[in-house]
Amino acid sequence: MAFFTDEFTVADLAALKAIPASARRDRTTIAVAQPAANYLPTYYTYQATTTLTALEPVIVIPDDSQGVWLSLNPIYTDTVLPTAAPPLIGIIWIATLTSPDRIVSFRSVGTSAATDWQPVNNNAVVDSASPSHSADFIGQIFYDNSADEFHLATDTSGTWQLAGASSSGGTGY
Repeated sequence: MAFFTDEFTVADLAALKAIPASARRDRTTIAVAQPAANYLPTYYTYQATTTLTALEPVIVIPDDSQGVWLSLNPIYTDTVLPTAAPPLIGIIWIATLTSPDRIVSFRSVGTSAATDWQPVNNNAVVDSASPSHSADFIGQIFYDNSADEFHLATDTSGTWQLAGASSSGGTGY
């Protein structure tokens, strides 16, 4: 029995996109060695009749625009928050943000509205001043380590409520 691992593996997304329609069948699975910089190798499944907008490296459109390749590792990273409805349920969006520096994670739980991106496993934002930025989601925690105070976001327009003080002398959470 022969193994065909080389025939079912491509180097990157450019090679995945270039696979001609004649070499694709619905539900074909292909390994991609490097789907994006610093991503682990992952598998993509071709869906011939699905029409979605590209969200690489999660949703990849072939060069001939027929069907889509869907990653079995649906992690998307960006430097902005998600603002549109998710294209699929189960995508994890990791946003690396600045002013103050923070990383915020969301998981798509629906596909009808931007509110279907729900925050998950988010640590408190830590800075040495009171919050002056808009929250990334309602309920976000902000820790002012110079005053040893916690603030809670009541909206995403910049309203923060003082929630208490730690008096721990450390990060307080």
